[in-house]
Amino acid sequence: MNPKIIKKNVGLLFPKHCYLINKICYGIQNEIGTIYKEKDYQKLSYVRFLNNKIPTKREVLLELKSKEGISISKFYADFILWNLIVVEFKVADFIKSDYIRQVLRYLETADLPLALIYNFRVRPLKPKRVVNFKCSNIDQHKNV
Repeated sequence: MNPKIIKKNVGLLFPKHCYLINKICYGIQNEIGTIYKEKDYQKLSYVRFLNNKIPTKREVLLELKSKEGISISKFYADFILWNLIVVEFKVADFIKSDYIRQVLRYLETADLPLALIYNFRVRPLKPKRVVNFKCSNIDQHKNV
C-alpha cells in the first residue's frame, strides 16, 4: 500500500537550502561511491553540513505524545537542518514506501514542512522530497 499522494500547490519549499544539501550529498557520493554503510554517509555529511555553516541537529529524538501528554512512540531523524528540513539517509536498492511513511511520521511529529530522502546506494543520487501538508505554518515557508 502506497502512502496517499496529495497534490497541493505550495510552491517549491526552500529551493536554496535544498540546492546546497543536494550539492553536498552529490559530492559525497561522487567522492566515496555507493558501497558504504548509512552511518558512513551520515558522518561525512555532518562534517560537510557544519563546514557549510548549516545549522545542523544530528540523530534528533522526536517523540509522539497523546493529547494527555503520554509518550506513544519515539523516533530518531538522521538530521534536521535549519530547524526546517528533515534529512534522512538510506542505503538500499530503491526508496520504499515505508521510508516515505517513516519521514512523514517525523515531519508530523516535529511539525516541519519538508523532508529529503537520499539513497546513496543508487547512482545517480535522486533525492526524494516529502512535503508535510499538515504542517501548521506551511504557507509561510513558500519560496524561502
